[in-house]
Amino acid sequence: MRFGNGTQLSLNSSGNFLQPFYFINPPGTWRNLTYASLPLFSKLGVEGDGSGEWNFNGSLASNPVMSNQVFDSSNFTINSGIGSGVLKVKGDITVGSVQLELINSYSLGLDQKFIEVTTTIKNISSSSVSNVRYWIGTSHDFIGNVDNLTKTRGNLVNGIFEELTAINQRSTALKINSGDEAVLFFTTSTSGNTSHAEFSFGNDNPSTINNPDTAAITVTNDGSYSLFVRLNDLAVGQSDSFVWYYAAATLAELDETFLEVSEAVDEVDSQDMDLDGIFDQDDACPNTAGVSALGLYILVITINQLQYRIQ
Repeated sequence: MRFGNGTQLSLNSSGNFLQPFYFINPPGTWRNLTYASLPLFSKLGVEGDGSGEWNFNGSLASNPVMSNQVFDSSNFTINSGIGSGVLKVKGDITVGSVQLELINSYSLGLDQKFIEVTTTIKNISSSSVSNVRYWIGTSHDFIGNVDNLTKTRGNLVNGIFEELTAINQRSTALKINSGDEAVLFFTTSTSGNTSHAEFSFGNDNPSTINNPDTAAITVTNDGSYSLFVRLNDLAVGQSDSFVWYYAAATLAELDETFLEVSEAVDEVDSQDMDLDGIFDQDDACPNTAGVSALGLYILVITINQLQYRIQ
């Protein structure tokens, strides 16, 4: 996969990928995955009535520009012009009057047909933030030289894409099919859902306005699509994360790609970075051990202080 023209920085001022491509061989060409030169599109929402999981209330910001943007490429390597590993971007964004810190961590394997992304949103305001929502997708879909694409809502089940059987079912995976090639958007978040809508000229993504529960299971048009995730309310200094995947392949390789994504999910699900007995996918803070580890640390300090007093 490639993001941008191959000679420029692949991430823009919003921390989103520039136009995505994937390499097909034969004939040995790069195939663009959005129309013209469009980067991926993101939107954040906060505050307002959040009684419904999906809603368009409160303050919204499309492709909010990061201030204090910094990159971490310490775990990303480039050999003979081919990059792989983990690339992180962090910056501060404003949504209405709310200040947030956004981190996107992009993981790209050397031989993989997909990229794994961890998006983390932290509340750096002076008060709590409610009704936090995130959309990622494109305002104008396109694959290769095909503009009318079939969007199908479904889920990945044991490495197999299964189409929804009812329109109001949750869809954590969206397949975008050109006939010969396809794109997959997928999230492991239990509050994730997918949506699509007709394309329209402008600077917004029409699919973000469409409630996923009303989006058709399948449609063929010149359109837009997005992956929606409802995050936890955030106290001051608190953060929440979710993992999503973006893949592209020929139809002949698609089932294999779905399986590779599922295997990557299983690997992530079995990780416990802070060794506190809680898998990262269920851990609100996967980089710092929980209460039990903290209690042990306090006990060690107490024993050390006791030894000092005895001496």
